[in-house]
Amino acid sequence: MDAKSCVIFLKAAETGSITKAALALGYTQAGVSLVVRKIEEECGFHLLIREKNGVRLTDAGARLLPIMREIARWDERFRETAAEINGVSTGTVRVGCYSSIAYHWMPRVIRAFRVNHPKIAIDILEGSVDEIERWIEERRVDVGFLSARRGQRFHTVALAQDSVLVLLPPEHPLCAAEAFPLSALGGMPFIVTDDSDAYPVVKAYEEKYGPLPDMKISSTGDATISMVACGLGVSVLPALMLRGHSAGVVVKEIAPPFFRTIIMGMRSPDELSPAARRFLDHMTQCLPELTDGGEA
Repeated sequence: MDAKSCVIFLKAAETGSITKAALALGYTQAGVSLVVRKIEEECGFHLLIREKNGVRLTDAGARLLPIMREIARWDERFRETAAEINGVSTGTVRVGCYSSIAYHWMPRVIRAFRVNHPKIAIDILEGSVDEIERWIEERRVDVGFLSARRGQRFHTVALAQDSVLVLLPPEHPLCAAEAFPLSALGGMPFIVTDDSDAYPVVKAYEEKYGPLPDMKISSTGDATISMVACGLGVSVLPALMLRGHSAGVVVKEIAPPFFRTIIMGMRSPDELSPAARRFLDHMTQCLPELTDGGEA
């Protein structure tokens, strides 16, 4: 089993499909199936369970997956380092993003990055904060954009401060106020997303005024905005997430103000490939343009 075989198997496991893996890697479906079968023959047991709608890992496959990622990662790092010695920047950077970063930042980041590094590919995986943290731990991504929070067990680089704002339905009595007082948060049902940056706001309210009387959970930021627009409650979301997506709601600063810190997380700077290090350097250099004068 070589590194190329590991890459093929990893793609099949991550996409949950032999067909999708073949399309992504430029192989035939039969070619991917053959590679997977040869790895299984070498191991002496099945690594994937074939189902009608795709494939999934066996317990044995799940145990071997991190090792295969390491084999593929070190092979890629070897090739990138050799190319760098020859004066050529190549490789792939895998970046975990939540939706607002992928939408507002990454197109400009990639466009500018390609000017100086045209042979380095950027592979974006979009997910929730919990998913991105898991991807960093599992080495599925080299770096991931996150909001800073306690208990993160990896190296982080602070990138920007982003205001956390309150969303009000158009008929709310405080729509004309200069700012929304924290004390008024309990006046309507409060809608919060699963991996929300609202928790510091909720905690501050509850420490001062007691539990929120009516809290509802929404699965996504877009759903939260729609629920507020329909008058079902109020909510808080980061300013970056609200850019271009606040139709139907009134957005106000909270008094006192709240912020989240956008960070880039990684297992260790020493583990970054040459391509990932170049991306990290580029990201910190282009922050002023991305944050439009300081606010994300």
